[in-house]
Amino acid sequence: MLTRLLVNWPYKLVAVIMAIALRGYVSAQMNPRTIVNVPIAVIHVPDGFQKRDSTASVRIQLAGASTALDGLRQSDITATVDAAGAHAGINHSLPITVAVIPELRNQIQIESKTPATASVTLEQITTMRRQVHIYFTKAPPSGYSYGVPVITPSVVVVSAPSSSMASIRDVVADVDGGVPDPATSQPVDIDGKFDVIARDDEGSRISTATISPSTVHVVIPLIRASSVKTVAIAPMVVGRPATGYVLSGASSEPALATITGAPDVLNRTSVIMTSAVDVAGATGDIQKATVLEPPPGVSLSSGRNVVVTVKIERGETTTPAPQSISQVSSPH
Repeated sequence: MLTRLLVNWPYKLVAVIMAIALRGYVSAQMNPRTIVNVPIAVIHVPDGFQKRDSTASVRIQLAGASTALDGLRQSDITATVDAAGAHAGINHSLPITVAVIPELRNQIQIESKTPATASVTLEQITTMRRQVHIYFTKAPPSGYSYGVPVITPSVVVVSAPSSSMASIRDVVADVDGGVPDPATSQPVDIDGKFDVIARDDEGSRISTATISPSTVHVVIPLIRASSVKTVAIAPMVVGRPATGYVLSGASSEPALATITGAPDVLNRTSVIMTSAVDVAGATGDIQKATVLEPPPGVSLSSGRNVVVTVKIERGETTTPAPQSISQVSSPH
């Protein structure tokens, strides 16, 4: 028997090798294999918790028809970890479930997955109420300033993992103001809805924080910027001194006033008048406490009260004295 097997043994060995190779080739064509890396999705996270970290992906070996494997898309196979029973902290050895879309289940088989289980770290979510502040993304239009903002609601509910909550420095609405009116090209008041975000100490957004409501209504008036100017005070003197007397001058204490207002209004204002000081029938100097009378659009920042002194001297007039005199005082 052995003698017969050894007859032409080189040819027989070659035949066996060819048969094995042919079988492998046919097997590979009929049932090819491929390896894919699939990201792991964590599902059913318990209420009050948030995923902080988890095993990122699983290595899956698939077998099946070459036509099915060649046309396999990323979305045709999924990997999930069910965290329904997980607790705060690191959860080890959670089973990984791999699934193929129904259309390919009869054509592709899952032979192995590495790793077989995954780790998921959960962190408890904390909640607190925070005041909303305004952050202006740019300066107000030239010649204007921002007024006091009205925010509705002014308080929101912030939910975030414990580690993130400790990093929240402020809760803000980023406001981009000063948009001109299309009809007049003049800046208009800010009035609209803006997203609310949580920021850390460096001003970066904390993406793990959830805010409710996510937007607030903000109204901010634009106020014309005021300029400051110093002008002379002009006493307003009315009436005629007694016969044989004349008005020789008028002054005020203080002699200057500081005023504020819109630049165009201040450009037209050179003096500030006082209330009328009547010198009718006077035979000597008159000193009277009175007040300043600023024109519309001008405000006094140095006080309204002044003391006016009117000088009356003996003298002869060749023309009738005026009924009222406005005398601009010289600065002291």
